[in-house]
Amino acid sequence: MNDLGFTLIEDKELAPEKRWVVVSPSKDGAKILLAKATNEKQTAAIGNSTGGRVGFFLYTTNFSETNDPKPMIAGD
Repeated sequence: MNDLGFTLIEDKELAPEKRWVVVSPSKDGAKILLAKATNEKQTAAIGNSTGGRVGFFLYTTNFSETNDPKPMIAGD
């Protein structure tokens, strides 16, 4: 989160296997709810939630200046 400049807005446990985690690139901007797959069907859908198309874009003007993109490209 911090490497991309995101702020943790909310993090609470709803159940032993479920958390409500919200992050945002700014306190007043759009927010993203992060969810963990909890079964095989959800796990199989990781990376394909939009049917093979790009669903979201994150625009930045200085990513390479402050971050090493290799872990993101590798999926680490």
